[in-house]
Amino acid sequence: MRSSLGLQPSLIKEYVYCPVIPWIINKYGVVEPLTDSMAIGREEHDASRQVRVKGKRGVAILDELIEKRDGKVIIERKIFRSHSIHRYLAQVITQYLIASEKINGIKEIILINGEDKHVFEITDDLVEEVKKIIGNCLKSMEDDKPPEPTVDRRRCGFCWYRRFCPYY
Repeated sequence: MRSSLGLQPSLIKEYVYCPVIPWIINKYGVVEPLTDSMAIGREEHDASRQVRVKGKRGVAILDELIEKRDGKVIIERKIFRSHSIHRYLAQVITQYLIASEKINGIKEIILINGEDKHVFEITDDLVEEVKKIIGNCLKSMEDDKPPEPTVDRRRCGFCWYRRFCPYY
């Protein structure tokens, strides 16, 4: 049985940060309340540029979708700079997988991380890597036993979900 949550790009982002978080969300039905930084990020986003795409696998909310000569580009903005963008890349590739069911010609991703701009060509290897992450995330959410936590246990001290975590 699949999780009732379906494929949510934000869960994939959380899974990359720590695999236990989506499991906690699914098993206990808890979600981190809106933080000050989340509220600031929402205020800074231009909602008029967002594109909401509902596909068979889930819903993707793209911060922006632009047209270039050689194809379409998804733009994902993170207001506050993070040292590790891998989780955000997994999130936006998941958005791409959902959006590409309805929108053809998406070739590139621009991830704006604070003041830094990262450009990624959408490649088969990148998509396959994220599909594996998605599969692992969905499988772990179905399991009664929680997945192994993040390797970087320093993250636990900052994690809102630690109050529910069986490893903390």
